[in-house]
Amino acid sequence: MEVRALIVQGLGWASLGALMLAVLGGLLARRTVLRRVETINRTATAIVQGDLSRRVPTQGSSDEFDQLVRTINAMLQQIEHLVEGVRNASNVVAHDLRTPLAELRTRLEALIRAHPPEYATYDEIHKAVDDIDRIINIFNALLRLAEIESGIRRSGFRTVDLTEVTTQVAELYGALAEEKGVTLTFQVSPGIQVLGDPNLIAQAVGNLLDNAIKFTPSQGKVSLRVAQSAEGLVEIEVSDNGPGIAKAERASVTKRFYRGDRRAAMEGTGLGLSLVDAVAHLHGGTLSLSDKSPGLAASLTLSGNASAIEPTCRS
Repeated sequence: MEVRALIVQGLGWASLGALMLAVLGGLLARRTVLRRVETINRTATAIVQGDLSRRVPTQGSSDEFDQLVRTINAMLQQIEHLVEGVRNASNVVAHDLRTPLAELRTRLEALIRAHPPEYATYDEIHKAVDDIDRIINIFNALLRLAEIESGIRRSGFRTVDLTEVTTQVAELYGALAEEKGVTLTFQVSPGIQVLGDPNLIAQAVGNLLDNAIKFTPSQGKVSLRVAQSAEGLVEIEVSDNGPGIAKAERASVTKRFYRGDRRAAMEGTGLGLSLVDAVAHLHGGTLSLSDKSPGLAASLTLSGNASAIEPTCRS
């Protein structure tokens, strides 16, 4: 009986000790969790108050909390990028639309005051229509960019015969090149297929060709090359022997409405390369620009399989 009593007493004390340790461990764990949650809460409060640059600090470990923090920080980085993009786009849209709207108002106001002859009136009306078309083109391009970057178009992906699409685009822009006196050549490997949106791919290739032809002087050369690598990636390269783009500018030309010194004198919205870059990311690829000495090579790389095409965080 005495042995049994000792065993029961020992089990009681052991249970009490285990309970106390469990309570103490729970309090410590709760304190640690609440401290980490409070850190996230302070960061979220600062962001709500307008400090979009704030990030949740990590502890330098690889535990679940640090993994969560890294995911949250990546999300915050993307949110800041999108907000800044909207803010900059709004400012630039207002600036870019001010000129055609001011010209349109001046033109119509002059018509009201001057009452010119009928032929002059129609001439001014045609110019007013051109101004309105410029405004509509800007809004259409912005809507396309928003649609592409949202990933909506990914739901309609299908197998695209890239050989056929790029050949058709090259033939279409061949007339434009011929009119300017530029030689356009294209080399397309047969049977290349990708998963994607054929209309967006055609528009991206068309934008690259349009830029190359536009900035290549008469008697210049523009080439289109489409090939597939052993890794399954597809490269669409458009190169020219024009003035090219300065290395310092290459990181900026894919930004919305960016126009360098040479581009400022040319007609356009400043959204062409932004759209190409968005199409590349939508298809799990990239857009890269390199020097050809002289000229520029724009390389649009697309993923050739569905598994590589996933929404990515762009910064």
